[in-house]
Amino acid sequence: MSVNILRRSHGFQLDHVALGVPDTHEGAAWVEAQTGATVHLRDPNPSLWYWSGVLPIGTDAFLEVIGPNPNWPKFQPFRAVLCELERPALLFWYIAVDDFDGFLALAKSHDIPIENRGDFNLDNANPDGSQFRRGLVGPGFTTARPNVISWKRAPQIPDTEAPACRLTDFELSDPKAGEMNMTFAKLGIDIPVTKGPSRIAVSLQTPNGDWHLENAGIDLAMPGMLWKMAGLWWRSRSR
Repeated sequence: MSVNILRRSHGFQLDHVALGVPDTHEGAAWVEAQTGATVHLRDPNPSLWYWSGVLPIGTDAFLEVIGPNPNWPKFQPFRAVLCELERPALLFWYIAVDDFDGFLALAKSHDIPIENRGDFNLDNANPDGSQFRRGLVGPGFTTARPNVISWKRAPQIPDTEAPACRLTDFELSDPKAGEMNMTFAKLGIDIPVTKGPSRIAVSLQTPNGDWHLENAGIDLAMPGMLWKMAGLWWRSRSR
């Protein structure tokens, strides 16, 4: 059984990578100052807990600058994580496939869980009209493992004819690198994870020159996730 993981125009099996920020507007301005390129930011969508903007890093790939929707009234675990960030941090990344059901079947054949699955039609909620299916290569959430997405209708990436930035390198490390690389091999993912402290990094060519961004990853696997979420929930109520 084989599934086609899409290799984007920058040469990597990387559809997009998310840069978490505690404030989306300020985070987008910070990225623009670092790169000299434009982050395309729409108004916050009242039906979504997050607010994000897009920096093209290829004709068909992007860096997502994602922060909490300031108008979201409820507790949402990952929104709380974003609110607690002290500085911008790379948090998660996506591979894209052309056959989502086939990818699920492949993962099931190897007893690899695909968690947090969803089918999204944002025609009525998002100006770009994007539609997609997505899931998370589990178990739990760890920065080094990807999300997987299948676009029914991809978002409109601005400046696709000549993106101002281009991804030149994408790096991952994790203490459980051996286990993750075996999982990746079974799924056809050819992005290696090196053994070491949790780390995620991107390198970009930008109008301001080469830009390298890296930070430690995060791990929200059980049972630590429950303890962390409880603390975040309590702090959100205290504000």
